[in-house]
Amino acid sequence: EGAEAGVAEIYSQPTRGGVERLVVRRGGGSITPLEVSPDGRRVAYYEWGAEKRSTLVIVDLATGDATELLLGAGLSATWSPDGHRLVTSGFALRNSVTIVDLRDSTEVAVELRCDTACSLQAERTVFSPDGSSIAFTDDFGDALWIAGLTDGHATRVAQGVTRTLGWTEDGIYYLVEDAGPQGASSPVIYRVAPEGGAPQLFARLPEDCNIEDVSLSIDALTAVCGVIDWKPDVHIVEHFDRTVRR
Repeated sequence: EGAEAGVAEIYSQPTRGGVERLVVRRGGGSITPLEVSPDGRRVAYYEWGAEKRSTLVIVDLATGDATELLLGAGLSATWSPDGHRLVTSGFALRNSVTIVDLRDSTEVAVELRCDTACSLQAERTVFSPDGSSIAFTDDFGDALWIAGLTDGHATRVAQGVTRTLGWTEDGIYYLVEDAGPQGASSPVIYRVAPEGGAPQLFARLPEDCNIEDVSLSIDALTAVCGVIDWKPDVHIVEHFDRTVRR
C-alpha cells in the first residue's frame, strides 16, 4: 500500500533488476495479495473499502486499466490455466469456493465434500493444468486436498502441508517449514502426484525466506520469496530440475 492511508499502488519490476514502474494507483482501501494471470498481462485481487465491501479488481499491467466486479467470496482469487476463470474464497465460506467466469461475469458456488472434516484455508488454492480440479490446503489438519469442480468431491493426497504453491503436469507443489541440521527452520518445497503417494523433496529455500511470502512460477521453474524481518529484499531461485529427486 502507498504512503497515504487507504491508497494502494501496484508496481512492476524486471526479475533481473531495473527500474520499477508504477502500474496503477488506487484509493478506496486495502488490497489482498496480487495474483498474476497465466499470460502475465493482468493481475487480480480483492479491494476492501471503508464500507467493508469487497470488490474483485482485474488490472491490465500494460495500461493500468482496472475492471471492478462485485463477484466471488472476497479474500483470494486464483487464475485458471486458460485465464478465463478465477476460483475465489473468503473467511465466511470455508467449505466452498466460487468460480468466477470473466467472459460473462457469472459466478458458480462449489461446495467442497471431504471424506472427513475439512475447511479450506484462504489463499491456498490452485487450479489443475486442465482446469477441472483444484488443490487446496486444509485449515484444520494442514492436509493437501484435491477437489473436482463439477461435484466438489475432495480427496486427501498429503499431510503436513503449510501452503499450496502450484500444479503442473509433473505434480502438485506445496510448502512446509522444515527444521535444518542446526535447528534453524527453512521453507522447503515438496512435490506429490495428484493420486497421492510419497512426496518428493523438490527444493530447499534460503532460511530467511518468509514462509508466508513464497510464490512459484506457473512452470515451477522459479520461486520468489520475501525476506524475514521486513527487509526490502527478495530471493529469486531459478532453474529447478524437475527430473531429479533431491
